[in-house]
Amino acid sequence: MNQTLNKFIKEKIIDNALAKAGIPQRKKALRDARADWAERVRLAAIGGPETEAEVLKTEKKIAALIAKLPEELRTNYTFVRYDSDIYLNLAGSRVRAYFNGNYRGHKQGEPGPIRKIAPYEYTLLAD
Repeated sequence: MNQTLNKFIKEKIIDNALAKAGIPQRKKALRDARADWAERVRLAAIGGPETEAEVLKTEKKIAALIAKLPEELRTNYTFVRYDSDIYLNLAGSRVRAYFNGNYRGHKQGEPGPIRKIAPYEYTLLAD
């Protein structure tokens, strides 16, 4: 008896095979490792967690001062740079490190962007 496999069943078979081989778990572990590395680089680029805490404290002070202005005079611009990645110069190689662990900024089915305090660019030497 011949049976045809529809697209849903084929995808289910493939998903089960990938899960049995442990591919989704390895991809998640790799994404988590990339996110952890990007976080360590980000903290090194801004001067450490103490500097980040100081920046956040100063940002709150600025926000309190801005709140005293009439709403018509306020803008949506921020004084601190928040981004979802950091552009790295790795001893000559250029790469973007995304804080959510992705290879690219936005990819369907993967975590959305995580915005953190970060400089636009940072150089990391081989020493």
